[in-house]
Amino acid sequence: MGRSNWYYDHPPTCNCAQCTEKRAPAKKPKGTLSTILDKIKAIFTGR
Repeated sequence: MGRSNWYYDHPPTCNCAQCTEKRAPAKKPKGTLSTILDKIKAIFTGR
């Protein structure tokens, strides 16, 4: 197989797991209030 691009290994539209992970936005940590509300909801829904 020939090189997909001379400058880098994968083209910008590559869908392999590594490239997809790199392009995915970083997950923001949940705030304290959001965590507390999630726990309260879990208590009332029985989870």
